[in-house]
Amino acid sequence: AEGGPVVIAGDSAGGGLALATALAARQRGIKPPAALVLFSPWVDLALPQRDELAKGDAMLSASWLAACARHYLAGTDAADPLASPIHGDLTGLPPTLIQVGGDEMLLSDAERLREQGVRGDRVAVTGDTRFDQVWARSQLTSPLVQRLRSSRPTLVAGSTWPSDEEHLLPVWTTIRDKIPDARLVVAPHEASDAHLRSIESWARSRALTLARIDAPGAHTADVILVDRFGMLGDLYALADVAYVGGGFHSEGLHSILEPAAFGAPVMFGPRHEKSREAAKLVQAGGGAVITGVADLTIRLGYWLGSVPARDAAGASARAMVRDGLGAAERSYDLVTALLAR
Repeated sequence: AEGGPVVIAGDSAGGGLALATALAARQRGIKPPAALVLFSPWVDLALPQRDELAKGDAMLSASWLAACARHYLAGTDAADPLASPIHGDLTGLPPTLIQVGGDEMLLSDAERLREQGVRGDRVAVTGDTRFDQVWARSQLTSPLVQRLRSSRPTLVAGSTWPSDEEHLLPVWTTIRDKIPDARLVVAPHEASDAHLRSIESWARSRALTLARIDAPGAHTADVILVDRFGMLGDLYALADVAYVGGGFHSEGLHSILEPAAFGAPVMFGPRHEKSREAAKLVQAGGGAVITGVADLTIRLGYWLGSVPARDAAGASARAMVRDGLGAAERSYDLVTALLAR
């Protein structure tokens, strides 16, 4: 390319493709990229020891990786360096930034890349850029949030599955008996018509006013139902307390960092073992694990009914996110340093 250096970046399988591209360029005598940026790179499609690592990843599973590898390889040898660049000659490649989480399934791929001759003093741990992302979002106020703001004690329940709602919705009736002006904002993980109608039917049966989020009267409704995607990260700004779904579902817990960044104490179900942040949040005092209706009633009633209690827990949640900041800037500094060489 003319006009400046070329950097190739890739995430997961894209990280493997970026590295394979650099190998192919060298093989064909083409000018190599100035640098590579690899996020959680998948560089070995032979899938070594994946089963042992499957429990530590919130997104990937060994079976899913195996299926993807079969489709991609389509009979090609998994040891071909252009398919699995870990098996190629990695000497003489351009400066490379590798970023990966400590509990990811693909951590072993990144570590093996490092073992291919990278000096220990050239390895930098930058951290997790998700902390920076959610923190930056928490500094903004969208017009939607401004329209829906209220002095009413508000629970925002995000990415809920029916298994979450089986616990949450019955408890909400009890909470309303104790805190009559309490407000619920619920954003289901699956916004199918059948699912949304089931929540609307529940609200009617409890004599609660419900409005979908874009309805004119949403800001005064007892229950606001989120029926479209892409806004939950902003809506956590409305939360005095947050509930994050997935902890009663086999898919696992959704992100707890978004509500924590807004200073909301966070509740979630027991299936959170794949989320390192969830454990840290509980340890910090900004989160609580819910195992059933009884403790959900107690914890939600305590946080929603006591301003000092929820403020203290919310401050702990926000501090946990703040302590994780800086990865984006450190990664940027590394990339710009690579380009300057």
